[in-house]
Amino acid sequence: MKKSLIEDDPIIVISQVSAKIYSKVDLKHPIFNNLNRKGLFITPKNSDMIEEFWGEQGKINGANVYMETQEPKPEIKKLRYILNGKEIERLFTDTINMKNIKGYIVLKNRTANQYAVFINTKE
Repeated sequence: MKKSLIEDDPIIVISQVSAKIYSKVDLKHPIFNNLNRKGLFITPKNSDMIEEFWGEQGKINGANVYMETQEPKPEIKKLRYILNGKEIERLFTDTINMKNIKGYIVLKNRTANQYAVFINTKE
């Protein structure tokens, strides 16, 4: 929130299906005890494709995703790539310096058989 990547009420993904928490998030809630906060991945608000995954609420507020909870098995040829919130062509992924990648996650659209790789690079 300090870097304006997400708003006050982001989507929180804690399993293979997104879970929306409608009240203020209590990080002391037992469900958060076993989650690795180092594995937290932020999908910035207004990212390409985020509305397709989590609707208008996700687009407006962004999403917090715990990476170890995701285990999709996509077809590589059908993957779409989102770099720092903007969709890119597959061929451009080969030009990304691996040392500059802060984190990435493969997500499955919950209503369609569609997958996307969200990649964040270091600033």
